Amino acid sequence: MLAATVAERLKGAGYATASIGTWHLGDEPYFPEHQGFDRNVGGCDRGQLPSYFSPSGSPTLSAGPSGEFLTDREAAETVNFIEANRDRPFFLYLPHHCVQTPIQAKPAVKATSAAKDAGGLVSVTDNAPARAGKGSAYEGGVGVPFIVSWLGVTRPGTTSDVPVITLDTRRRSWISRRRATPQSAIRSGNWRLVHFYEAGRSELYDLNSDPGETTDVAAREPLRTAMLQAKLDARREEVNAQLPTPNADHAPVRDGPKKGRSSR
Repeated sequence: MLAATVAERLKGAGYATASIGTWHLGDEPYFPEHQGFDRNVGGCDRGQLPSYFSPSGSPTLSAGPSGEFLTDREAAETVNFIEANRDRPFFLYLPHHCVQTPIQAKPAVKATSAAKDAGGLVSVTDNAPARAGKGSAYEGGVGVPFIVSWLGVTRPGTTSDVPVITLDTRRRSWISRRRATPQSAIRSGNWRLVHFYEAGRSELYDLNSDPGETTDVAAREPLRTAMLQAKLDARREEVNAQLPTPNADHAPVRDGPKKGRSSR
């Protein structure tokens, strides 16, 4: 039995709920309106859309004026929702589409931001000093900022190095769709173990002395490696995690590097 979403819990308590922006958690039966949200603006089975200028191509977002920028549209929809529910409790989930590719922006924004690209999957971004990026189990693929404002609980202007986690409960094989090597990872304190299923091997990193994960110390720390591997395996079995399976239709000649592209 699946756990209730925060939107389902809050809707049951009388909150108005809305999801405005990207969703990417499954086909239509799993869209936001079936997960506790009264309104779904733009959320569908795609994390990124064909265009961030209208028409965007989302089946849950009506077309706006030609050339309307999606972030502006999402902001306007957000304002409308807040104003319509200003006199009652509400819960708004607002993950903007435009953090995903394609890399598009309004001309005025492009002119002022050309030298400021940072963080992500494509070659124009950089997560340094963290290793790799989206689609990877290294720190650069999983570490993101986490900001909390909680009146009477958090102290303004403070920071913490204690890691937290939010769970992505999809069981879809997003790694294979990115053509990345199937992998999973576990972190315990400052130690991170990354396991590669195709090669049947694990790497171990000490993030305290090596935040960029440049030196694999698995051979030097066999007991710690074995302990973390056992914890990772146990957790994988506990949550019935999807595992990579052999592709019976794989043809090395057909699926190999294309002509003119490096095989490295």
